[in-house]
Amino acid sequence: MSERKIRVKHVAVSSETMKSPYENFLSGLLGSTKQDLVLNRYRFLGGITEDGDQKYVIAYIPLLSQLKIDLTQPFIEVPNDYTINPPSEIDPKLCLSVVLASLRIYSALFLKGKCVEKERVLILNSASCWGYLACQLASLTGCEVFAEVNSLSHLSFLKKIQSSFRHQKIFQSSQGNLSEVFKEETLGTGIDCIIDLYQTHSAESKRGVIESLAVGGRWVTIDDQIQLDQPESQCLFYKNASLNFLFDEAYEVFGMELGKVQNIMQEALEKLKDGKLSVFIENEYNSIKEFEENLLNETKSGSSIINLNKK
Repeated sequence: MSERKIRVKHVAVSSETMKSPYENFLSGLLGSTKQDLVLNRYRFLGGITEDGDQKYVIAYIPLLSQLKIDLTQPFIEVPNDYTINPPSEIDPKLCLSVVLASLRIYSALFLKGKCVEKERVLILNSASCWGYLACQLASLTGCEVFAEVNSLSHLSFLKKIQSSFRHQKIFQSSQGNLSEVFKEETLGTGIDCIIDLYQTHSAESKRGVIESLAVGGRWVTIDDQIQLDQPESQCLFYKNASLNFLFDEAYEVFGMELGKVQNIMQEALEKLKDGKLSVFIENEYNSIKEFEENLLNETKSGSSIINLNKK
């Protein structure tokens, strides 16, 4: 397998995959000790190739590959099969951001949510990097999109760019109970798919999501600690609705082909190039040390770009 030598300039990372429960779970799942488990924490890398063309490339390192990445070195060597060529006319950091988000959001909408044209789709936490991409992809699919935000600043942000989405309505969660809002919005029929990008839930918000689902509705969540009480389970049962957990990296752990993962990322980059998608950088840091200090302090969450400033 041929390799490319890359001078890494940027790293894209999601903060929740850096936490210890994630590592503890995988070590138990794979039958290895925590000490023996080698996870590629920094897996989405962007940099300049040191071969003849010296182009900017994105390297996607599988979670459990045997390739050890040392970002303190001037260069890294990556198999050519792990690299993607982003469009040269787009800011490379934006390309990295969309690549980081694409597997999660494609998985949420199409592999788990089974979203199709004309369905009603609710995106919770839609002003995040992930939610913003989900709103656009659902809109491109022809869904009727409802975007939920939890603050006035997020509401203002989405309203400024609302014209770029088709079939979208935006509301703030403090406006009232979810189920009451959507009884009126959907004339009582409910939401076909809810893409839930919050990591924690109160009893009230959980109940609101369940009651908002249509018959046969799908709730896709990244909250790994959701627990249902008996009335909530019964509500899902009698609606023939389902709760789906979204852990996008399971596709790597359990053997989805690398080519399929890269095809998803390449498609997102093509849509970014064609102007069908836009993306923003949620958090930005000037070193890995700065990012890891923030991780310990838990001052920010979500997706991040780390600048390495290598000459």
